[in-house]
Amino acid sequence: MSTMPSVNVAFIGCCYKGDMYAQNCCGFADAVRRHDIAVDFITSNCGCFSSTHRFGITKDELADRNSRAVRLPYIGPDPNRKPGIPKYLLFNICHVHIPLEMTRGILFYKRARHADIVHYDQVFKAFGFLGLVVLVSLCRLFHKPIIATVHEIDPFQKRNRWMNAVYNHCAQVFVYSRDMADQLTRLGVRSEAIKIIKYGAPIPVLLPHTKTQYIFFGGHNILRGKGFPQVIEALKILRDKSVSIKLVVYVGNGCNGLREAKALAEKSSVSSMIEWKKFLEGEDLTTAYQTSKACLVPYTGGSGRHPVTCAMANGVPVIATRAVDIPEYLGDSGIYVQPTGQALADAMLTIERDATPAALVGTQLRTKAMEELDYYGITEGISGRYRQLNLNKVGVRT
Repeated sequence: MSTMPSVNVAFIGCCYKGDMYAQNCCGFADAVRRHDIAVDFITSNCGCFSSTHRFGITKDELADRNSRAVRLPYIGPDPNRKPGIPKYLLFNICHVHIPLEMTRGILFYKRARHADIVHYDQVFKAFGFLGLVVLVSLCRLFHKPIIATVHEIDPFQKRNRWMNAVYNHCAQVFVYSRDMADQLTRLGVRSEAIKIIKYGAPIPVLLPHTKTQYIFFGGHNILRGKGFPQVIEALKILRDKSVSIKLVVYVGNGCNGLREAKALAEKSSVSSMIEWKKFLEGEDLTTAYQTSKACLVPYTGGSGRHPVTCAMANGVPVIATRAVDIPEYLGDSGIYVQPTGQALADAMLTIERDATPAALVGTQLRTKAMEELDYYGITEGISGRYRQLNLNKVGVRT
């Protein structure tokens, strides 16, 4: 009698517990395991860890303590002076980040070589494009199937467009939006190699919280593409109308532009309306959203997937622009606005006067999240793809 072969997947991705990518990685990996797929989580230290320029990683920094770590210093392409002037000059003159990331790719393969399939979760830094290039080359050499999930386009691959042909040697390339699929095809990736999936979110129980605030996610660069200056302008308009609100702003670890953003709020005399938070996760994330009247996503670039899906999962209405991938997730249930402070202020004023219509929108988004964003449902087809690739590789065992 034929039986499905067991499949072991080496999943390579971010595991820093204070990062949205790690949150997604862990949710994804846990859901795949529920489909009776063995998953070995492989990670590395990067710009988020306390060990950025060292080889160590402390266990309490890992979202999955059972993950296997490649301990290798991370040096970015544009290093700062914090490590000291000698290192700063060495990093800039010798472009140390290139051999380091190539070495990281080799070490990723060394950790993953036992697996039937390798799955690389491409973001930035230690999990950027150069590591994928090395990993795909080694997988091709040793006839091992590899899948890539692309969250963001690495600046390196924009400067070296010819290297994007590496994706055409992957068994599958997963992306989280039509926008990202279009970006990859413009870089020369075959459209038939690309498959669009949903970015998952934990679906928590809804508790009877009182709605007392609004919420905004500043990501890793709060002043780039997030619409934060427009948020400040909206707060000024509300203040001038004697409408007092509370806005919770939380950011990714090591957020660029955070000091300037706080200075902008102070200069505009709205800092008293803002509560600043570090990256939220688990129960803290759930409570922050479920106590919010609306989530503000006035983005003009990048990706709004994290705040949008968090809001949807917690039944929170979303005031957003139609930029990048946002409409793909909200559909017709978004409270869409132009990327201006006045438009944001008007939307919040509408909710302040009567929150009932917005609450109904939140209920619609919650239903949509339960249907589309649950990790188990998202990974069902992906787990089938793993099995298919393994069958193709080893044949059906009887």
